[in-house]
Amino acid sequence: MDVLLTYDYELFFGEDAGSVERCMLEPTRRILDVLDRHGAKATFYVDAGYLVRCQGLGADERGRTEVTAQLRRLRAGGHGVELHVHPHWEDAVFEGARWVMNPARYRLADFSSEAADRIVHSYSDSLSSAVGQRPVAYRAGGWCCQPFAHFADALFRSGIRVESTVVPGARSMSRGRGYDFTGSPVAPWWRFESDPLEPVRGGRFVELPITAMKVSPSFYWRIAASRLARRSEDRAFGDGRSLTGDRDRLLRAMTRTSIVPVGLDGTKAMTLRTARRVARGRGPLVAIGHPKAQTPRSLALLDAFLAAHPQDRFVATRTWYEESIGEATSDLASRVE
Repeated sequence: MDVLLTYDYELFFGEDAGSVERCMLEPTRRILDVLDRHGAKATFYVDAGYLVRCQGLGADERGRTEVTAQLRRLRAGGHGVELHVHPHWEDAVFEGARWVMNPARYRLADFSSEAADRIVHSYSDSLSSAVGQRPVAYRAGGWCCQPFAHFADALFRSGIRVESTVVPGARSMSRGRGYDFTGSPVAPWWRFESDPLEPVRGGRFVELPITAMKVSPSFYWRIAASRLARRSEDRAFGDGRSLTGDRDRLLRAMTRTSIVPVGLDGTKAMTLRTARRVARGRGPLVAIGHPKAQTPRSLALLDAFLAAHPQDRFVATRTWYEESIGEATSDLASRVE
């Protein structure tokens, strides 16, 4: 069975963005320690707006240099380095030694089509320059990939062929940061043209959905309890704070059944074992996490999962695409260039 471990490589977007060292560099090193013990590969969806904004403002040069070096090591080690877009970096400023975020424009759809086109190309180009390879896969920040048609052409021209944001059946009504995947197909993957929820035979994009699970409120009560207990094994490495709306969504989930993505963060990594049983024989298992949200417990759960399933292939998204879809991304990159 193919298992795709994916991590959104980013800072926080609340009142405190956190540090590059604690949110990205250190936890990624810890993730790699676990992966290397088992010869497993993962995919890191890089929030390239950080790289663009650093260069545009001439800010945080040390952080940008260290991030670039780590991304190059990831690629050299056979891990995937793909495109993650949080466009509110367009409004971020660097004050002293910290980033100050303004999440008012959180989605690409909050920008004009011309601005969204520029953002996609500049972020993709910056990531390509950093690692020496064009990204072939994309994940929207905060799952906000709708309406996809607003920036589909820009992604395609940038070389993106795989979209991996959809969590089938999930929905969030957060104002300004909502998404609705309740109409998603139930399939391991499918092709589409301009709407990832509408399969189109021969479509130009492949939707590779994040594996979804249905959980009861008790799942989130366990998460809340682990946070309140403040045990060292449940303390995240990241030193920033999430947006207020993220906490509000957690409180709502504690009262009703929810559709959640298979997670790699904190106690959510408990979903890996159950999800594998559900996904077995149905195509790749795609799990999502964030370096900044890793804890000693989540890394231990990942280590145990890898050890328990040595027969599985833990591959990068690009590898899966080349082998399952049959298009060589090196040829694709040359055509895009």
